[in-house]
Amino acid sequence: MKTSHELTTDSGMIESDIHDLEISTDNTLESTTDISAIIEQTTAATQTVTETVHEMKESIGAVTIKAEEGATKAGDVNKRAIALKKDVAASSEHAKSVYGGVKERLETAIKNAKGS
Repeated sequence: MKTSHELTTDSGMIESDIHDLEISTDNTLESTTDISAIIEQTTAATQTVTETVHEMKESIGAVTIKAEEGATKAGDVNKRAIALKKDVAASSEHAKSVYGGVKERLETAIKNAKGS
C-alpha cells in the first residue's frame, strides 16, 4: 500500500504530465493551424498558376491562329506577285513589239518620204 507521501508525489507527477500534455496539445494545435494556413496559401497559389497556364494556353492558341492566317495571306500575296510579274513581262514584251512595229513603219515612211 502506498503512503500519503508517495500518493502526493504521484499526484504531482500526474499534474506535471497533464501540464506537459496541455502544452504539447497547444503546440500541436498551433502547428495544425500553421499547416492549414500553408495549405490554403498553396491552394491559392496553385489556382493562380492554373489560371495563368490557362490564359497562356489561350494566348498561344490565338497566336497560332494569327500565324496561320499570316502564312495564308503571305501565300496569297506571293501568288499575286508571281501573276503580276508574269503580266508585267507580257506587257513589256507587247510594248516592245508595238514599239518595234511603230519604229519600223516610221522608218519606212521616212524612207518613202525621202525617196519621193
